[in-house]
Amino acid sequence: MKRIAIILSLFTVLLFSKTYAQQFNGGLIGGINGSEISGDYLSGPNKLGSYFGAFANVYISQRKSLQMEMDFIQKGSRKVPGAGDTISGQVYDYKLVLNYISVPLLYKYDWTKNISFEGGPSFGFLLNSYEMSNGYVDDEVYGGDFNFLDFGLDLGMSFRFLLNWELNVRYSNTFFLTPVREHSGGATTWINKGQLNEVLSFTLHYTMFARGRRWYE
Repeated sequence: MKRIAIILSLFTVLLFSKTYAQQFNGGLIGGINGSEISGDYLSGPNKLGSYFGAFANVYISQRKSLQMEMDFIQKGSRKVPGAGDTISGQVYDYKLVLNYISVPLLYKYDWTKNISFEGGPSFGFLLNSYEMSNGYVDDEVYGGDFNFLDFGLDLGMSFRFLLNWELNVRYSNTFFLTPVREHSGGATTWINKGQLNEVLSFTLHYTMFARGRRWYE
């Protein structure tokens, strides 16, 4: 966690210095997400995680802007015991935790002064991971090493309820671009290369420095 704090702190300082120098808008992000792993044969999204970071954006036309973020995101998968439910033989309770630093690069369009839509690629970098079955750390539940890079696509929308506050809902999926890891059996097809991250996040965005142009003000 110290590495996470140092990375985010350095990025925040750099972000806000650039905000003043180049007339960008900048702020902080905080919230939660639900995630799942496509291809692990578990339903979801059942894994609850933290989501926080910082952002900077600039308007390139009246309603269009570009935004970059640096976020800490907890992804993974979760299966709790159910009546007559088993996972992989004797595994009844399963949790996979994947902690990432993610850098989304988003194109945003303000549909109205209160509602905006966004989309673009995101680049995730795995910090650490662990799997648990029946309350114990177990690296052999589904097997396979996790990939360091998590490249995906983000789609979302924001609702501005105060001048500097927005509620953001975002869906992220790695699709077939960069699997989290191979399937447990090692089988692949031409686009199905392995297990994939899926995340639905709910975050608050607070604009601390509005140095650039915002057409709705």
